[in-house]
Amino acid sequence: MTNFGKANAKGRSAKPSTQYFTLHHHHWFQSPSRAWLALPQGAKILWMTLHSYYNGHNNGSIYLSIRSATKLLSCAKGSTEAWFKELEEKGFIKKTQNGFLGIDGKGIASKWEMTHLGKGGTRATKDFEKWENLKSHPTK
Repeated sequence: MTNFGKANAKGRSAKPSTQYFTLHHHHWFQSPSRAWLALPQGAKILWMTLHSYYNGHNNGSIYLSIRSATKLLSCAKGSTEAWFKELEEKGFIKKTQNGFLGIDGKGIASKWEMTHLGKGGTRATKDFEKWENLKSHPTK
């Protein structure tokens, strides 16, 4: 049984919260960049999973490892890695800190920022709106 939303010792939720919802803006589907429509289905599900770890104030410090995401999505590690890369390339997420192995031998997951949300009092960058589908614009 999973204790989603249960606070850790510091009072922060270490697991997805059930108090928040994922909002998809209609302009994502109508955006000239068409970044959302260009994502594979797995990347969209990964984005929703990553968003479930947002607790209202931790944008830029959202922890989710490839290993954990792979387990949550019941898929291959290579697929999860590719979906994280797609989300980054199309501007939906930014890695704010690489994962690493701590001195105690325990792994620390990468930290992520969702670009449709503001961070630390700043406005959302919405980098996905600037994504350009290079396949539809072949080089000469």
